[in-house]
Amino acid sequence: MATKKKSPQAPGQYLGYSLQQTLFLSLLLQAQKGDTVSLELFEDVGVERESGERVAAQAKSALDGNPVSDRSVGLWKTFSNWIDAVEDGSLPPETTTFWIYVAQNKTGEIVESFSKANSEESARKAISAAKEKLWGSAPKYRNRSNVADTIKEYVEHVFNDEDNACQIIRKFTLVAASGYSVDTIKELMEKLFVPGEILDYLIAHALGWIKIQTDAQLERKRPGVIKYDDFHAELTTYIRKAYRQQMLVSFAPAPKQHDIAAHSRTLHTYILQLELIESDDEDKLRAISDYLWAASDRTQWGSIGLVNETSFTEFEEDLKRTWKNLDKQSRLLHSSLGDVAKGALLYSECGNYKGRLEGLEVPGHFTPGSFHALADVLDVGWHPDYRNKIKGVLANTKKGKK
Repeated sequence: MATKKKSPQAPGQYLGYSLQQTLFLSLLLQAQKGDTVSLELFEDVGVERESGERVAAQAKSALDGNPVSDRSVGLWKTFSNWIDAVEDGSLPPETTTFWIYVAQNKTGEIVESFSKANSEESARKAISAAKEKLWGSAPKYRNRSNVADTIKEYVEHVFNDEDNACQIIRKFTLVAASGYSVDTIKELMEKLFVPGEILDYLIAHALGWIKIQTDAQLERKRPGVIKYDDFHAELTTYIRKAYRQQMLVSFAPAPKQHDIAAHSRTLHTYILQLELIESDDEDKLRAISDYLWAASDRTQWGSIGLVNETSFTEFEEDLKRTWKNLDKQSRLLHSSLGDVAKGALLYSECGNYKGRLEGLEVPGHFTPGSFHALADVLDVGWHPDYRNKIKGVLANTKKGKK
């Protein structure tokens, strides 16, 4: 079947949409109590303050060229749309600040002059200079008819409504980032005294949280609006969990289904241990997920210095002591049970144990996953005769391969 080749503009178009989330987060970080930040309400991204003042921000990608060059469609269409909004009263220039946000460090002579103009006089000078560049010298404007059809309508609208255009220009700012746009967010978060070791994870969490919140509203055909107060509460909760000595947060993503499936196709001792006590497939899949997730957590926490390496050893020793005590208890209190039932009971009781790492609570998957890691090297086991049983299974497996 023939497939239609995607437009080479697609990455740039997607980046334009993706940048809205980045800009949204940037504006939330610069907002104040009582502010709201919106998506696709009165602009790509907007800020509305309790005083009624607004920021109307357009986000533009620079992958497909310069979106703010002197003859850019995006530049002139944006200003034309803003004039429409001024005329219909939706964006009063006296209470609105206008932004164009470009992820890369792009600019143009005209947009630069517009951005620098902050008074009526300087705005009119900037408009006159733009007219001369595109239309030629006044009053004949000999080059007016030579303006490209792609921008002609928008340029005409801006130049023919000079009064409103000037009101917008004197409230307009070009925001051009240098390089990767998340760097700006990092700088803003560092100013909020966010610990460096959780900075990347906090940014990822914030971007994901914003997307979930705005998507849910847009899907219900409502404006994507987030209150600064709600955003601040979410970040504060995350930081408190991650850093203020209450609970270790799992920075590693949950294992994917294909990773769990791939892991299950190879022989692992901790899975054999579950088979000895006749665990069902659901228990095995949960065990694989916990095992992989806990392993990722250990790597992440150790690499960023959140947990000292010696603490993992102490945690494992605590689990082994707990297992030993529970094993003795099970043998004494449930001597009438069969070996499989005793093992299942011991496994269940160990799964309910709430271990602590450096005195902190750990995510729900970490203690069970760590038990499985110990079971994989036979430091703990569930069946009363697990060592001999496992050796027998492994020996038969080797014979079968010969």
